[in-house]
Amino acid sequence: MKRFAFRFHRVLETKRQLEDMKKSELAALMAQRLQDEERLLAVQGELLDGQRELAGRAEAGETLSELMLIARYFGKLAEDIRRFQDELARWDAQIDAKGEELVEAGRETKTLEKLEDADRRAHAKAAAGWEQKLIDDVATGRYVRELHGEVR
Repeated sequence: MKRFAFRFHRVLETKRQLEDMKKSELAALMAQRLQDEERLLAVQGELLDGQRELAGRAEAGETLSELMLIARYFGKLAEDIRRFQDELARWDAQIDAKGEELVEAGRETKTLEKLEDADRRAHAKAAAGWEQKLIDDVATGRYVRELHGEVR
């Protein structure tokens, strides 16, 4: 009896590699999003610290022109925060799309794995039937030889 060979083995291996590639791409997107999120938090912290400093300077009686310069810098920080939030939204959309691709790749892989399991069970059943037939043939041959007195 021939060894088991899954007829779609190459397709299954390709699907597994594709699924692994999708996992890697998703992990890379998540890492990039995390990096941007850390940058956003840093800018938000810088803005908060600056606002506290501005309040302290205003209480200390700094001139309006100096306070306006700092306020303009805060406007730039607020714009950076909006840009980072937009970037995070873009990352989230890409992560969702890549997650859906990964789920689909996983479904395809799982389907082929189930098909392989079914083929493997069918092969094992056929092999068991072939072995039983061989055993029966040997037993029948021995019985026939015993009937004819050919047993040694």
